[in-house]
Amino acid sequence: MHLKAHPEDLAALQELRACARGLKALRNQERYRAKALARKVAVQASALRVNARDPRKTLSQCVDLLEQDPDSVAVRLRLGQAALCAGLREVALCVLGDALSLEPENAEAARLLEEARAGEP
Repeated sequence: MHLKAHPEDLAALQELRACARGLKALRNQERYRAKALARKVAVQASALRVNARDPRKTLSQCVDLLEQDPDSVAVRLRLGQAALCAGLREVALCVLGDALSLEPENAEAARLLEEARAGEP
């Protein structure tokens, strides 16, 4: 507001420029951290294997990973697989549908979603 009323105030203009540059730098750092976390979570999700004897353990691990990165398609795929293995078809339909909405071209998500739908009564 001040600069609109006093466009001649060079000190305020310089301060605004410095603040804007600082904010941009912070946003870039935050984007970098978010991307790094997403890569880390994706790697962890890819390493998870659904244990047919104890799929709920994988479900729990996936929930932990989703708390770190709620938009992780890799985690949703593992969660969907574990849910199918545990007989939780509705959960599988939900998370696999979410995965497909995040990445519409994801063939694995589409395949698993069809597998979950095939189990419908």
